[in-house]
Amino acid sequence: MRLLADAGRYVPSIIAFVAGCLTTAMLLPGQQGTALSLTTPFAPSKNSALSELYLATVAKSVTGILLETPSYAAFTGKEDLTNAQPFDAEKRTEGADWPVYGITMAGLKRMNNIRDLLDDVLVNNVPGDFAECGVWRGGSSVFARAVFAARRVTDRKVHLIDSFAGLPTATTAKDIDMWSQMDYVSVGQDDVRRHFEAYNLLDEQVTWSKGFFRYSLPDLRQRMPDLKLAVLRMDGDMYESTMDILFNLWDTLSVGGYMIIDDWAIEACQQAIGEFYKMHNTEFELIRIDSIASYIKKVAEFSVPLNRQWYIDFNDSRAVEGNKD
Repeated sequence: MRLLADAGRYVPSIIAFVAGCLTTAMLLPGQQGTALSLTTPFAPSKNSALSELYLATVAKSVTGILLETPSYAAFTGKEDLTNAQPFDAEKRTEGADWPVYGITMAGLKRMNNIRDLLDDVLVNNVPGDFAECGVWRGGSSVFARAVFAARRVTDRKVHLIDSFAGLPTATTAKDIDMWSQMDYVSVGQDDVRRHFEAYNLLDEQVTWSKGFFRYSLPDLRQRMPDLKLAVLRMDGDMYESTMDILFNLWDTLSVGGYMIIDDWAIEACQQAIGEFYKMHNTEFELIRIDSIASYIKKVAEFSVPLNRQWYIDFNDSRAVEGNKD
């Protein structure tokens, strides 16, 4: 009877929400559109059947699964509809393609992982926010904000850190300079904000840090000296970007919190993670999410201080890269 009562109360919002998902999924990246406004905010009881329906629908919308949208080949795809491939449910679930119409490349398994890890830190009272470094069209962060909305969490934020202008030119020999050539991964901040608005999730719980990580992350730490994270999602694709994230944000991650490595399949990212833990005399347990991404639980602080001198020397050895803002 409780479920029926909830359903009667929220049916108008559910209908409007689903229509909004479909409208959003149809918008091309960069295309102008008007966000569908819900007359009644969708806020079902925490962990109710309706909240799970809401999150499942958001996950399928941001990934482009609802409309079975076409894709480009991951890593080699070009933004040219003549090269688009038909929808492949298995690839989209694994995050193994790049959706033409969808606002995350991460796939359904990784959306479910975000929900599960956020639920875990909420249940266990692990302090801190959600942060994503490398957001593309913003879909993973939109989904994280949706989890907070569904769980009625108002005291945790979603931090988006990105250049909003693509990836940097490689400044060390550890990376192959290919990412900066991919215009498809360059999405402006206004487009990402529009995607939040389309889901009615753009509010004071969402923050923005613009610039390449080596510049934007130190700035973030200065602006938010008390920053504490419960879930950190890394999607930097490169050795140097991964090191930037680790040295600037690892100490903000609460014990009991989680670090998601979206790019574990990329050798340069594996190398950065391995070297970072090794230089701090710490082993880690890697948990696979799918064929590409993994995550690590922070079980304790390092027994040695963070090796900031290594990072200073590393930065001194790097070529200067523009787009600091």
